[in-house]
Amino acid sequence: MTQSTMMVARLPLLAALMAWQGAAAPSADRVDALPGWDGALPSQWWSGYVNVSGAFGEASMHYVFVESEGDPSTDPVILWSNGGPGASSLFGLLVELGPLLLNDQSLAGDAYEQTGVPTLFYNPSAWTRLGSVLLFDW
Repeated sequence: MTQSTMMVARLPLLAALMAWQGAAAPSADRVDALPGWDGALPSQWWSGYVNVSGAFGEASMHYVFVESEGDPSTDPVILWSNGGPGASSLFGLLVELGPLLLNDQSLAGDAYEQTGVPTLFYNPSAWTRLGSVLLFDW
């Protein structure tokens, strides 16, 4: 499959995501806590699956939606997808642009030694300071 064919194949999926943006996320997809982070999340999170269909059949696509830390009703929605096969968008969220990051220090300290759960750190440069982030894995 050529790169342009792959992009055309993804257009129905992108259209489904854009339509979903205007709808409320299912309450069952709400994330209230994350391992490695004590306390309330910096903003509201959702994680779940969206069923999509197109010329290449049907699929369930995983999404994570992290609301803006500012004003989600007026802040933009930033669409994020890591590139390449096998490159999960969660990687980008948790090591690059998200409000909570994993880094070398995540595997150090008493909490990790006692639980084996990496520690999350607040990211003051998170994209969620500018807008809500919608990420997906194809």
